Amino acid sequence: MTRDSVEFATRDGADGVTELALSGRWTLRSMAAAGSDWSSRLLASARQPDIRWNCLAIEALDSAGAMLLWRIWGRKLPAALLIKPAHLHSFERIARAILLFLERKKLVVE
Repeated sequence: MTRDSVEFATRDGADGVTELALSGRWTLRSMAAAGSDWSSRLLASARQPDIRWNCLAIEALDSAGAMLLWRIWGRKLPAALLIKPAHLHSFERIARAILLFLERKKLVVE
């Protein structure tokens, strides 16, 4: 793994469950440096049924990386997710921001 890398691989977990293991730095800088091929491979891997997302080896996660995963996950946390508490807070902030936006939009429309 290079210093600024976005890494992922499909593997069998210790319990036999197929998981998509993410590692490296999921930041705007790293994603831009990785080019575009990796994102289509990630989308294809994410479409596997009953996949568990293992994000425990992610070293850094900024708002760009969190938003990318949030969109891939269908704007909700996956049912099977292994993640560091600090990174989980990023997704909780995104969900709160979206709810606040929708509430404000509703007030403006009415």
